[in-house]
Amino acid sequence: MPWQDNGIWNHVAGDLQHVLFKSMRNVTADLIESFTTDLCALSDDAIEDYVKMIPAEWGDDTACKIVDYLLTARDNADDFETKVKEVML
Repeated sequence: MPWQDNGIWNHVAGDLQHVLFKSMRNVTADLIESFTTDLCALSDDAIEDYVKMIPAEWGDDTACKIVDYLLTARDNADDFETKVKEVML
């Protein structure tokens, strides 16, 4: 998971091979902190509502995995913020 040690592949500063890396080159600490604040504020109800937006053909198993991931991400938001700052700033 990205909030764990070595959770961000190539957990080093520089040219990461992540699909979003180029668009994140100009990220600021304020933007990362704002994302973390929003993630922490994500309610259980909002996360459960996301299930309704997942295409039926993806299946219930995928929907449950997405919900579980979001709940875990929210629970580890502060650690995620730390790791992102280490790599991006």
